[in-house]
Amino acid sequence: MAEEKSSVIVAVFQDMAQARQAYDTLRSSGYGDDYLGLADPHYANKRLGKELAQAGVPDSDSQFYQHEFDEGHPLVTVRAGGLQVSTIEKARNILKQNGAYDANSGRNAQQNFGSNVKTDAKTPFYDIAPGVPQSEKTDS
Repeated sequence: MAEEKSSVIVAVFQDMAQARQAYDTLRSSGYGDDYLGLADPHYANKRLGKELAQAGVPDSDSQFYQHEFDEGHPLVTVRAGGLQVSTIEKARNILKQNGAYDANSGRNAQQNFGSNVKTDAKTPFYDIAPGVPQSEKTDS
């Protein structure tokens, strides 16, 4: 059976300091708020697994993330839809450098981190074409 792929990179961290550092590094590297998410387990979200599944994360992975979150591990998400492969790889590296693990790599092994990410996911409908001001678009 083929491995299910996701258009969202989900990273689990041992503590909030690691997660915050990864999130801040991603932001300072140019990843916008519309591509990033930070989930703090101190603010319980019992529906996190369902929300991840609705965002395109495979069900088995979503259950893993919900369990980790329930155990007190914060999550950082990066929406990969529309990003270039090199930009996705850069995000993976930033997350790994800050101690991230995921459903594929497991708690203590980072070698397979982010291996189930769709690198050809489409840009979400609400993003506009980069570099073209809305006022300059024509209907021709």
